[in-house]
Amino acid sequence: MNTLQWEFFPALSIRPLKHGLSLRYPRDADQIQNKENLLLKKSLKGIGLDKPIPIASAGQPHGDNIAIIKGRDELYFPEADGLLTCLPHILLAIRVADCAALYFYDPHTPAIGLIHSGKKGTNLQIPTKAVRAMNQAFGSKPADLIVQISPCIRFPHYEIDFVSDIIDQLKSCGVEKIFDSGICTVCNLERYFSYHAEKGNTGRMWAVLALFPQ
Repeated sequence: MNTLQWEFFPALSIRPLKHGLSLRYPRDADQIQNKENLLLKKSLKGIGLDKPIPIASAGQPHGDNIAIIKGRDELYFPEADGLLTCLPHILLAIRVADCAALYFYDPHTPAIGLIHSGKKGTNLQIPTKAVRAMNQAFGSKPADLIVQISPCIRFPHYEIDFVSDIIDQLKSCGVEKIFDSGICTVCNLERYFSYHAEKGNTGRMWAVLALFPQ
């Protein structure tokens, strides 16, 4: 089994964060998620993790539920599309293939979040709800948050420009530090998976984020 290759975002390439977005990799058409989970665990050295750490994940039903991780016992949230924590040494992980991964970082608490936001989640205001949840759970001030938007499907390859809605929601909440990759998954199939362009027969990229103080 090969290992995943990663790309990184300058806005998140700072202490005490470990982060990445996995790139397209060769896969079988019927590859099961368990195999992809093993591939993720095998590939974490690529983001600078030399030892295994707990991995928190979400069921991602395209809703607006956001889970707050308070310990290391419960790490899978089947009804959630967002994960938040202030605990170090827990890797937040979501899977995307056209939807946007939103990386949240509050350097003052510190606290982090990882949100799955496509057309449905954005319509349900999950970016707004994530900002509010960061504030309620950790006291994070919107103006202090750093938010990175991953590559995702973009207009005109999709009927709506949900990225602009994400940005509008974040700005309306008072978020000032918004970094959009500006990259369309459909336009870059050699690098990313696209559920839309490949008509569902495709893989997923892993978006990962962890607090890792020295």
